[in-house]
Amino acid sequence: MMDTDDSSSMPPSDNIFSSQEYPSSPALPSSPPPPSSRSNRPKRPPTVTPRRFNRFFNPSSSRNHDSSPIGSARALKALTGSAVNSRIQDGPIEFEDFPDPRPNKRRKCFGLEQNELPSSQVDYDSDALLAPSSPVRSSPSKKPVSRSSYIEGIRDICQWKPSPYRRARQPQVVADYRYATAAFCSQPEDIHSYATTAPHALPFCIASCNTNSLIALGDEEGHIRIIESAKGGKPDFSTSLLSFKPHNNAVMGLAFSSDDKWLATASGDQTAKIIDMYTQNTVFVLAEHTSSIKQVVFQPGEDNILAACSRDGVVSIWDVRCAQRRPTFTMPTLSDDMDALAVRVPKTNLIPHAHRPDLDMSRTNTAPSPSITSLSFLSAARPNLLLTSSDASARLRLWDIRGRYTTTGSRPYPIPLATTTAPPSHEYTIRQTPDGPSIVPSSRPKGISSIAVNTDASRLYAVCKDNTVYAYSTNHLILGQAPELDEHCKKTWRQGKERDGMGPLYGLRHQGLGVRSFYVRCAMRAATAEKEEVLAVGSSLGSPVLFSTDEKRYTADASREGRTPGEGASAEDMLPIYTTGTALVRGHESEVTGVAWTKEGELVSVGDDYTARVWREDETKARELRSGGEGEGKRWSCGWADVDGEWDEEDA
Repeated sequence: MMDTDDSSSMPPSDNIFSSQEYPSSPALPSSPPPPSSRSNRPKRPPTVTPRRFNRFFNPSSSRNHDSSPIGSARALKALTGSAVNSRIQDGPIEFEDFPDPRPNKRRKCFGLEQNELPSSQVDYDSDALLAPSSPVRSSPSKKPVSRSSYIEGIRDICQWKPSPYRRARQPQVVADYRYATAAFCSQPEDIHSYATTAPHALPFCIASCNTNSLIALGDEEGHIRIIESAKGGKPDFSTSLLSFKPHNNAVMGLAFSSDDKWLATASGDQTAKIIDMYTQNTVFVLAEHTSSIKQVVFQPGEDNILAACSRDGVVSIWDVRCAQRRPTFTMPTLSDDMDALAVRVPKTNLIPHAHRPDLDMSRTNTAPSPSITSLSFLSAARPNLLLTSSDASARLRLWDIRGRYTTTGSRPYPIPLATTTAPPSHEYTIRQTPDGPSIVPSSRPKGISSIAVNTDASRLYAVCKDNTVYAYSTNHLILGQAPELDEHCKKTWRQGKERDGMGPLYGLRHQGLGVRSFYVRCAMRAATAEKEEVLAVGSSLGSPVLFSTDEKRYTADASREGRTPGEGASAEDMLPIYTTGTALVRGHESEVTGVAWTKEGELVSVGDDYTARVWREDETKARELRSGGEGEGKRWSCGWADVDGEWDEEDA
């Protein structure tokens, strides 16, 4: 309450609270405090002396004695504070906008509750506000201060938040790699048997269409089957939509054009063919190899250009626009009906002895060149760059198909743009001797059976005979300045000195992955809005293996670095080896050779057990097959993704 003596001593014109009394409240910290002494004697402005002048402008901390700020110094300090009611108005304060007197719900603000804020308490002590020593004067505007505007000001102060301190980034929780692979399973209706349907032959290769859910299967007798892979399709997966025979020898590789109008085939009869899918007739014959053709691929963005590799160590580039309009070259065993309208296509470019070792680069060497097992164009942005692998080593070579790789003159053998470094385990091995560990040269290097490029062409994966999938960075295929890797480079590359590239970044292994032949292939599922990127690899152990390519999921717990690796590698790997794969078990009984992804993101695999099987994503069914047991024949002719038992318990 206000002191009655002080209020009576004030002039009537200055006493704005003389007509009514208001409850007292604690003083604002930023408001000028009341004078320490009270007197009825009228107060006069203090005389300015040098001592008072120094006390007014010098901070109290600069003086030798400890004393609290008083008088004008305290009023000067109030200027820098948030004195809400420090200016006096001549008119009365309006209280018609008072809020409900009931206590509001408490809120936390700056660590204090709302009713604990110092600025929410108002001191109406007129003597303190009208102290002559205070430099604060009344506002010339003389506008009444309403309670509602005051509450709004307090609300604005409470809603203000200071900028948070920058803290160290917390490690993100990365999802388990099994999220991308644990939902795959296969049921009895997802099987296509070669043993029960004619012709009875062993399936060798597989390719999927780019615009629909059809797939093509090639077998060892030269037949090709077209099958509908979609669930509920007509006819179902167990029945062939159509079948034809373009070769009289095994079909080693298949590839569809971007619009699915053409199907390219690679065969053991030393020819490659382009088949019109509307009529199933051969349109072009690519026949200049001297051994079995292992693989054929279309150039990205240009269906008129193809590349093929064979066991004679030659890589051929074909352009069907250069076809010669004359009778085609045919072998006596070929079907005259299908090749009646076929046109012979000469080689547009040739890379002979593509993987001849550096030590064998001599004119007198007559040893056969290593077989080219796989090839792939780098990306659609750089369609002139071609990657190849061989059965002689784990080195990959990069070529520019615009260059001329002549075998005459001073260069008897072609020189690639770059050659990757072999894994350290292929160069040497560490053996334990009585004198301690000893580094000795490694035995015969293991070759590469298949290669695949991921969706954005940043990673290259190679399946090696040492039961490992090696991952390479495509940006480091050439070390140093490499204009050839620029997608805007239009200059034709000329042969020069070969440059070395980097070796693999890491390796992927799984106990169910075995690569004992060069028929084991791999395939990459492109990343889409609904599906994530997954690498599928065949296996000689009878179970295809899936690897998630998301490197954020490769944790230290999944690494086998420093442990004893698989067959053919050294005792201590210099590369990190991750065991992040998932095997699809019980689907095949023999070696799984070919794998391919359909347009819908489903996996189709073929094996030496005369079966082809489609694997679909069904999390509920996969969990039921893993945990249901063998009772009542629920697992008969089924396959599923093999993950740990705790995985299903965690999801339950």
